Amino acid sequence: MRWEALCHLLRTPRVIPTLHQSWAQAKQHNLTVLTMQQMQLLLLQRRRVERQSRRLLVAYQAEAITLSE
Repeated sequence: MRWEALCHLLRTPRVIPTLHQSWAQAKQHNLTVLTMQQMQLLLLQRRRVERQSRRLLVAYQAEAITLSE
């Protein structure tokens, strides 16, 4: 199948710019999606740390733990 696709490209080189543009757009889309996923993970991590900090503060204020703990 790949060999046939290569033969097709060699017979019709005018499709190469279109294929390259499609590839570049797909690559940019993938990078955008990955960036958004990374931002989402960082936001979730920050929220988790904030929740943990609040729980520790509440436990300290309730004198369930000491400052050194």
